[in-house]
Amino acid sequence: MALLGLVIAVDFDGTCVTHEYPKIGRHVGAPRVLHRIVKEGGHLILCTMRCGTHLRDAVKWFEKNGIPLLGIQRHPKQYTWTDSPKCYADLYIDDAALGCPLTPGLKGERPYVDWNAVEGILWPGTYALEPQTAPPRSPKLGSSNSALKLWQLVASLVKWTKGG
Repeated sequence: MALLGLVIAVDFDGTCVTHEYPKIGRHVGAPRVLHRIVKEGGHLILCTMRCGTHLRDAVKWFEKNGIPLLGIQRHPKQYTWTDSPKCYADLYIDDAALGCPLTPGLKGERPYVDWNAVEGILWPGTYALEPQTAPPRSPKLGSSNSALKLWQLVASLVKWTKGG
């Protein structure tokens, strides 16, 4: 997928790290893929429920991992054309998003984003590693492949809107 100019909003807890709020959770494989997104011309916006000191801790995680952010909680130019508080982006990666590929946490832990599957969606056929799990299964979505198909549709629509 051509990512040049693509703006991606990324959640933090359960997406970049495991759910351990207010602490910073364990790595779940996000930095490798986030670096690749930026290297290929994408831009990242941190879009999280964290605020105050806890938000600063999340921003420091990005800095510590050498991952540049276009914005924090919002697109830096969105207020030139809208008063909406919703963060504008072309694509959202969030463990709570319908169809986002998840991997089960350790015993008793909440699931978190499967970054190997995200990488496979953004760049089909280029998994650096095997997927952590099969695509998520949901009775509302039907078959276990429905969520993956939804993400693939989103990826193709983004590619189409970018002229790729």
